[in-house]
Amino acid sequence: MNGFRLLTIRGSMVRLIVFAALAVSSSSGESTESPSKPEDYTFYVYLKTREIIKMAKLTKNDDGSGYSGILPNGDAVKFPIDKVLFVKAEKKPVSEDDKPPEEITKTILDLSSDPVPYLDKPITIEKATLTLSTYFNYGYRDERSDYVSFEIRDRTGSGYVYVRKSWEGAEVLRQRALKNGSVPGKFTIVLVGERYKSSASAIMAELTGYSISKE
Repeated sequence: MNGFRLLTIRGSMVRLIVFAALAVSSSSGESTESPSKPEDYTFYVYLKTREIIKMAKLTKNDDGSGYSGILPNGDAVKFPIDKVLFVKAEKKPVSEDDKPPEEITKTILDLSSDPVPYLDKPITIEKATLTLSTYFNYGYRDERSDYVSFEIRDRTGSGYVYVRKSWEGAEVLRQRALKNGSVPGKFTIVLVGERYKSSASAIMAELTGYSISKE
């Protein structure tokens, strides 16, 4: 089926791009149902006028009368069923920047023995405890006014994590540690590269997230 035209809409401008040979699968009115996560797809409506409309969102009307959707420019449009040849959904390519960061789970001993590969990466320490500390040294030597210091300990060893006082989670953890002596849970830390000192005898990291275990 040749000679389809891709119709793109930018603001009030309509531009027709002629395709000399666009292969399509069928002219029998077949359709591709909306996937479970429509935001991950780009939709194309193939009209009987031999135009192709690119859509940001598209759904089939419940009454079967046609399709409703949103153009890339944000305009809402409808397509009566008798005007549509078929529709197609194409999964959007996922760039490396769009991928969520992979969770890296390590023990304190893992990080203490070889910290460099994990600099500036979020690391999860499972089944650890925090206790209040007054230790500020190396990359955090002069940060007492801006950070709360905790000792973090798991079954393999211990180190120090620092929490910005401006973060509401800092006071939550501090109060729990004052009340209970320690805070058990799962903690996300970052070994900040610019603060890393190879001469430090223990890991020193910034706490960026936590999940407190039920007491």
